[in-house]
Amino acid sequence: MKKFIQVVSIALISVAATSQSTFQIIDPDGADVTGGTYNFEGPNSPSDPYFKYEVDFDIHNNSGVSVTSKVKRIETGVLAGTSHYHCFGVCYSAINAGDDYIFPESGDPEFMDNVVIASSGFSVLNTYFKPYTGVGVASFRYVVFNASIPSDSAYVDVVYDIRAFTGIHENEKLKMTLYPNPADHQAVVDFSESSLREGDVTIELCDMLGKKQKAFNVNVSKGQMLIDTEELKEGIYFVSVRNGHEVVKTSRLVVKH
Repeated sequence: MKKFIQVVSIALISVAATSQSTFQIIDPDGADVTGGTYNFEGPNSPSDPYFKYEVDFDIHNNSGVSVTSKVKRIETGVLAGTSHYHCFGVCYSAINAGDDYIFPESGDPEFMDNVVIASSGFSVLNTYFKPYTGVGVASFRYVVFNASIPSDSAYVDVVYDIRAFTGIHENEKLKMTLYPNPADHQAVVDFSESSLREGDVTIELCDMLGKKQKAFNVNVSKGQMLIDTEELKEGIYFVSVRNGHEVVKTSRLVVKH
């Protein structure tokens, strides 16, 4: 019975989202994926519990008025041994695969969270997936909807095809040193011994909830980068090196003033 209800729920959401919607969803490559699918392939990370994939979408408000919007995630395909979470105004805690089919839903305290998107403006939906030991396919539907008119909605399906990490070649580009740690005024990210090549390489600093605090484009030829930590609150952060859409290395950084 529960499975039948889940299938009906997806069908109803699909019908609602195919009609004219206030919202448009743009993928990291700038393509309109409203009502479509975004596919991602990558290795798992059995030895790195901090490793994660991030796929960000711009949520555009195509109407002429401000809209109070909400996002819910539907786990349409479960891959055991993985977890996931998302941020939309608020960053939520990671959820293990299969533990919560729809999040948040009516009755959850988080269901009250919302983001006001200005007329013709946009907000960002950050989606995260931690593969851990999982091998196979995981899929999610992210639905953005008008808090006043829930049927005014749009969705995108995100599909992860996760393969086993071989440890060959990929390890070479993961070499990164982070110091001092703990850091006070600044931290140095040293990747002089890595085999990263010039291109779409960025460094991101996220807090414990996964909310992005800083992001930098990397000049690989310089071999290192300084991160200003003086204005950050004391606590634990995660520094990730991203090559295109793939996070290839994440290290923990403690900030202590």
